[in-house]
Amino acid sequence: MKPRVLFLSPSIGQGAGGVADYSRYLAVELGSAGLECHLASWSEPKPAADGHSDNRARLFLGTPGATPAEKCRELAGYLQHHKIDWVSLQFVNYGFHPRGLAGSLGRALEPLAGICRWHVFFHELWLGEQQGASAYECCVGWLQRRQMLRMLERLSPAAVWTSIGYYQRRLAEQDVRSEVVPVFGNFPITEGREDEWLTGQVRELTGCSLQRDQICFAGIFGTVYPIWPFHRVIPALAKRAKSKGQTLVLVFFGKNRCGPESYARIQSMQDVTTLHPGELDPGRVDRVMRTMDVALTATPAEAVFKSGGTVAFLERGVPTIAIPGMLEGKQKPLIEEHPSLIIADDDLEKKLDSAGATGEPRLWLPAVAERYLKIFTGQVQ
Repeated sequence: MKPRVLFLSPSIGQGAGGVADYSRYLAVELGSAGLECHLASWSEPKPAADGHSDNRARLFLGTPGATPAEKCRELAGYLQHHKIDWVSLQFVNYGFHPRGLAGSLGRALEPLAGICRWHVFFHELWLGEQQGASAYECCVGWLQRRQMLRMLERLSPAAVWTSIGYYQRRLAEQDVRSEVVPVFGNFPITEGREDEWLTGQVRELTGCSLQRDQICFAGIFGTVYPIWPFHRVIPALAKRAKSKGQTLVLVFFGKNRCGPESYARIQSMQDVTTLHPGELDPGRVDRVMRTMDVALTATPAEAVFKSGGTVAFLERGVPTIAIPGMLEGKQKPLIEEHPSLIIADDDLEKKLDSAGATGEPRLWLPAVAERYLKIFTGQVQ
């Protein structure tokens, strides 16, 4: 008999974030392989109408005012009633606690350790490890690290996973053995592109009758922080586009967060136009991504495989620029390779000249789901 699995995430609703999408897509993929998959949200209250077309079982533990202990009692009853074999905890500090201090989660979950087997996926670790971290971040990170390690002691998980080698090394320093399994993009691959639609948006924005071959589209997906070194990439792209008789258009996807300081710096750059298509349905997001000539990721090069948005560009073969050294400073960073990943260095322009689409789009979800399937069915110890 195939095992019953419950994915425990901060949220599972549509549009609730990358980890919510990750859990939902995994549940569907593993369900197609014969597993009985359930979804549980720690922070969301039960909606009046679920709005999902499938029949997947969902548990919403975020009842207003409920304590962690009360949530876990409800969860324990659910696990026992549905005879759940595995719980996969999809961990994000700030998803399980508004200030990123999720120590109460580990204490509350401890009585559940004996009900079923546990798998923990760390989508992020503690603060304070990155280059230039503030004293506040280091203090919060110290607390987060203690709480996360104590949670592992309490749960005694059968498997601990994380998304990038950098995180794996940080965990190993704390005597935690983990496996690296990269995330996958959170958008389906459809057909076609959006060249005409996006070009029309640029014409409307600029008042110029530009043609598609007069535009270099550069997509940005994710949060752009002030410390991100804009000057190392965007001016070089603008200069290169101008030399080819093109206008550089930065396309900000969806709920892309770019603070006033960051946005002002981008707006002040010469020969750069910004475009905000707004929130789009998943199919159109896919087609817009495939229309990009290049992509920029605000995620450090050492961590690109933790970012679902960055991976979505790589899945589609879009040349994607990442900046190294933002995590590990002067230490030579260890960066996983990918044919479409371009590291921003002194040879950036040469790399861009030789870059291009790298074959047919290919989703990573099936391969990631296969790794989960092997763990849950006992094919990997």
